[in-house]
Amino acid sequence: MPEPALHLYAITDRPEAELPDVAGLDDARLCAVRHDGLAAVCSWATGVEATPPALWRHEAVAETLMADRSVLPARFGIAFTDEAGLRAELVRREDALAGSLRRVAGCVELGLRVLAEPQDEPSDEPLGDQTGRAYLTIRLEARRRAERLAAEVHGPLARLAEAARERVLLTERLPLSAAYLVRRERVDAFRSEVERLAAERPDLRLLCTGPWPPYSFAATDEGAA
Repeated sequence: MPEPALHLYAITDRPEAELPDVAGLDDARLCAVRHDGLAAVCSWATGVEATPPALWRHEAVAETLMADRSVLPARFGIAFTDEAGLRAELVRREDALAGSLRRVAGCVELGLRVLAEPQDEPSDEPLGDQTGRAYLTIRLEARRRAERLAAEVHGPLARLAEAARERVLLTERLPLSAAYLVRRERVDAFRSEVERLAAERPDLRLLCTGPWPPYSFAATDEGAA
């Protein structure tokens, strides 16, 4: 049987703050390992697998924590054998973690997916050079179309964010996926801008999700928390 381990949910600031009354994995109570201005929020768990209920429980803890403190959400499955090992990691990465917490302070993550109606496909042609040229032309136009969408949709939203990450995709249905680090007080303005852009582009569906813990912006120089 696997040994119990400390499952990490997030690195937070405000180590003096009380932990929320929410259960962790295996319905365990949350605990914190502290070092200077950092707190690693965790709980003891045994043999944790990445099942949907476990993933949602992990996410629920991170979301509850972000209500009153800055968080660097941890990827699911990061665990330590004891508190000493976790504290040693906080000490080793103190500067990088503190810097990342300053970067996300007062912010949440909002996600965006842009869905487009597929363009008409060309009729089938005999195999040969012409078909190859047509395929390359279609791919090039898909790239140009996705880049235009990025400029038209992503640009205005990125100006409302502290940081942004986009993925221009060569697919007809999902040409753009993006994440934005947005100050809490600007969330409503961000959503209003999404609605404005959606009204201007009835050929697109703009799906805005969140607010989430800032998973896309929690990276330190040595990787995600």
